[in-house]
Amino acid sequence: MVNQTVRSFAEKVEAAAWRNIPSTYIITEQDKAIPPALQEQMAAPQPRLPRPQPSRRKARYLA
Repeated sequence: MVNQTVRSFAEKVEAAAWRNIPSTYIITEQDKAIPPALQEQMAAPQPRLPRPQPSRRKARYLA
């Protein structure tokens, strides 16, 4: 990812890139800000792929 310019937020969008460029939406099961059901709605325009079963293990973070 790269920094976004202020201009990029003000310019008129002429086409939705996700319609032509392959993209991925990762649904996070333990997101504290966006519940998985809302993430599913946000990902709805994407072609549907099988959703893996949630892991029962806790994520480990490396420092």
